[in-house]
Amino acid sequence: MLRKLLKHIILLVNIVFVALLFVSGIARWLNPAEHTAIALVGLFFPVFMLVNIAFAIWWAVCRKWLFLLPLAAVALFAHRYFDFSSGSGGTAPNGRQIRILSYNAHNFGLHARPNHVKMMKEMTEFIGCENLDIACFQEYSNGEKDLPVHQQLQQSFKYSHLQIRKSPYAYGDLRDGLATYSNYPIVGRNSVPSDGETDNIVIYTDIAVGADTLRVFNCHLQSYKFSVSEYDFIEKVNSLNSDVYDKSKQSENREGLLSVYRRMRKAYEWRVKQAATLKRLIGESPYPVVVCGDFNDTQSSYVYRLVSRGLHDSQRVMTTGWRNTYRRFFPGIRIDYILYNGPMKCVSCRVPQVDFSDHRPVLGEYQMD
Repeated sequence: MLRKLLKHIILLVNIVFVALLFVSGIARWLNPAEHTAIALVGLFFPVFMLVNIAFAIWWAVCRKWLFLLPLAAVALFAHRYFDFSSGSGGTAPNGRQIRILSYNAHNFGLHARPNHVKMMKEMTEFIGCENLDIACFQEYSNGEKDLPVHQQLQQSFKYSHLQIRKSPYAYGDLRDGLATYSNYPIVGRNSVPSDGETDNIVIYTDIAVGADTLRVFNCHLQSYKFSVSEYDFIEKVNSLNSDVYDKSKQSENREGLLSVYRRMRKAYEWRVKQAATLKRLIGESPYPVVVCGDFNDTQSSYVYRLVSRGLHDSQRVMTTGWRNTYRRFFPGIRIDYILYNGPMKCVSCRVPQVDFSDHRPVLGEYQMD
């Protein structure tokens, strides 16, 4: 009797997680500025996916046909999280090969004071060893006072062409922005400011690669910009031993939750607008495009679906399984991308497991037809 009751409880819990997986899975179709609660559930899509995989294994071991319930849910949404190879990669004959990097560099180590100079040198040495042709950096800062990033990058791999767009806002001696370095000639450039609380911008750089011209977009879409107290609250939620689950602190924790919710809803509003601007610019390009950037949204999000429609995602083309690009909170978060179209084939894509920044770089190798 007790065993039967336990199985019914497990089944009920499984049904709840199937429902949560479904809600998180449809988040990519709904504007998060209008459906913020569903978008927040969508952030936990990988968690719900893994839990349902565990349930499928549990029921299969128990020799129960109920394994079909979580398995069907996983099969329905797996392609949005697990980056199965689509088989569209490969080597183009007689083509020109180029290596492209997208990296949110977290200001090249300024966060690591007093060891920031050492961190910057290690980062630029790592980048220099990758034999890159094009490198797009978000949260780029050359630290005019004490962190000569540009000089170090020039010494490491001697880029001959460069576009930098710095934020007009300064935070102490820090002014970050976007930078695109290229070993191929830059024949056109532009920057497009977008609505946002942090002067988020999109820059695009027209780069002549042999007889072809690529328009390389470099973007950093609106981040949440959590305050220190909001970050602390999120970390407490992630810790099962924290006082966030203390009933005596319900009022305090409710305020923390509402603060985080309001911050995220506002960020969603800005980010959707920025994504729409980026998608419009992509559609207006007279050249094949490469989109490098930190979207601040996962591959199961509305923003990713909007921007990536009609483009190839380098990780989806050339990797199997997930490769997280953001190191905080829970594993598996991928918010950094290299997307492309046109006369290119991705022949390799990897996410080097380096810990210089709170993001990891995305490095793709492409063959031009």
